[in-house]
Amino acid sequence: MGPHVTLSWLRHLPDRLLHRTRRRAAIRNLQEGLRPSQILFLCHGNICRSPFAAELLQRQLLRSRVEVQVRSAGFLASGRASPPEAQEAASYWNIDLASHRSRRISPELLRGADLIVVMEPVQRWVVAARFGRPMRDVLLLGDLDLRPAASRAIPDPWGRAPAAYEGSYARIARCVAVLAALLRRLPAGAAATERAIHWPSRTSGSSASEIASITPGFQSASLNSS
Repeated sequence: MGPHVTLSWLRHLPDRLLHRTRRRAAIRNLQEGLRPSQILFLCHGNICRSPFAAELLQRQLLRSRVEVQVRSAGFLASGRASPPEAQEAASYWNIDLASHRSRRISPELLRGADLIVVMEPVQRWVVAARFGRPMRDVLLLGDLDLRPAASRAIPDPWGRAPAAYEGSYARIARCVAVLAALLRRLPAGAAATERAIHWPSRTSGSSASEIASITPGFQSASLNSS
């Protein structure tokens, strides 16, 4: 085991040790509520992870005749297409991302969502701390993984080899299957109500790079990231 592998293994050790506890807590939190009528998936750029997860969950719920509106968004600029590697990897799951265009997170999307599902711990913190949503309303998707997790985050595959997309989508699919099963068992909830969103004033009319700059752990230069 080389030094780089050793450091990576040690860095993710807490995630591996705490995965079962976090998984039980995430499931318990979902089971204690009503079925959300609107779900919002978030990732960094809304071109790889969150659109795939949203389409996959929507399809599984429709097959079960569970009526939930599922959307996706990101922290960067709207209107960007999913990269060819994402489209190819998604096609293995019969998900078509060819027509997808990214959507930037907005107060309206956040107000309308009963459940917000994120890909990385920092995104959960941003939604809660910056935008005023309680932590119980924000699910870290990787916490639902049935397999032992090397990291809580579902890695961003953007700019990497096709295998990275395949691995990321396989983990998303495992977690979405668990989420769909949980949602099917929940009693239906009422329509989403308007919620107070503490939207930072500096984001009013701001560019994608400015939004990224107020998001901890994000690099504003990575405007193509998913």
